[in-house]
Amino acid sequence: MVPLDMLRTAARLRPADPAHVERLATALDDTPPVLVRRDDDGCWVLVDGFMRVDAARALGRSTVRVQWVDGDEAEAWERAIRANASHGLPLTAKQRREAALRLLALAPEWSDRRISSACGVDARSVARWRKSPGRSGEEMPHASSGERIGRDGRRYLSAEDLEARRQAVRELLRRDPGLSDRELGRRAGLSASAVRRVRVQSLPTAPAVRAVGRRRAAWAVAAGMLRSAGRAVRRAAVLLGRLLRT
Repeated sequence: MVPLDMLRTAARLRPADPAHVERLATALDDTPPVLVRRDDDGCWVLVDGFMRVDAARALGRSTVRVQWVDGDEAEAWERAIRANASHGLPLTAKQRREAALRLLALAPEWSDRRISSACGVDARSVARWRKSPGRSGEEMPHASSGERIGRDGRRYLSAEDLEARRQAVRELLRRDPGLSDRELGRRAGLSASAVRRVRVQSLPTAPAVRAVGRRRAAWAVAAGMLRSAGRAVRRAAVLLGRLLRT
């Protein structure tokens, strides 16, 4: 429990809904604790549970149950959005868009998929909003590199940067088809396997090459099934022999 007066409020996902606050007040003790984080100044910032705090004040309470969360402002905002999806009022399409735009402003290095997953919007919409001016008419902030950070913490190339590197491989192949996959990957910033895929796709006979690959894969599956069937037949023969000897 922490004093309500110690909580500092940040951006809200939605404006207060008096009817919902009234409903919360009737069963406040059965609701989850509010989420709070400590900012760089040591202040206690309310992350999720604004209307539960409103309900506590309406009941004349001076304290509220809290759950402490770690992370920076962007991670706290993501946590608030996900928490709201589990037990809060559903967000409107406009509110989901606003939530995604705020995440883009706070963490432009995050991947489109991470932001879309948190806000319940399409990843293609996030990519479009990333390229378009914000509400003030200024461009959205961009990450300093072509990498994006997923929810798992791993770094991924953005779709634009990945395509730019593939195009670099195509240009290098046009100039010098004899370059090895490793050398192409070193120059373009891609793995050797990614370079091989670009090389095959760039060949005039790429569809035929892919068709051959599919036929080889089908033969491999069929051969595996025959081997499995052969082993089953041998096991059946051994079992039958044992039964006949008894």
